[in-house]
Amino acid sequence: MISFLKKILTIIIFAGLYYVLERFVKITTAFRYIQFSYAQPLMNFASVVFGPVIGAAASGIGEFFVSGWKDPSYDWVAIGCAVVNCGTIGVSMVHSNVNDGFFMRKDVVRFNLTHFLSGMLCWGIIYPGLSVLLMHAEFQAAMNYGFGRFIGMAIMNFVSGTLLLSLYARSRINEANFYRN
Repeated sequence: MISFLKKILTIIIFAGLYYVLERFVKITTAFRYIQFSYAQPLMNFASVVFGPVIGAAASGIGEFFVSGWKDPSYDWVAIGCAVVNCGTIGVSMVHSNVNDGFFMRKDVVRFNLTHFLSGMLCWGIIYPGLSVLLMHAEFQAAMNYGFGRFIGMAIMNFVSGTLLLSLYARSRINEANFYRN
């Protein structure tokens, strides 16, 4: 029971962080749809460290409060894309040794490649397609938003997501730390 409550509390904390970072700590660019946010790299970090279910749930709940709160039918596609994107990263990194203090080059490549491929699939193909089919959005606007979101997330994840996981792995005490000269 305590373990379940810890997981629920972790999801609530990360969903709240997602909301705050996505709404108030965003770097805008001259391009309308490209914005840099620390929310998705933090959710990817949660997916790797706490598991794919916690990261995906926090990402979905946070995205719901950011984009779906005003109108319930507003952007269910974006919520689904956030969940799928975050969940695939968590699943791909299940066998990494980040919690043991090891974040090797192969882990960096796997983390960033998985984010790139799942982000391209979610925001480049699924989001525009389902937005047109389900929400009757204009195709060009959905493509612009999807690719803008993908580019912003890919850059932020490559820089800050990798840095977060690297610092986390270095902060963990492992057996190799005791044998360094």
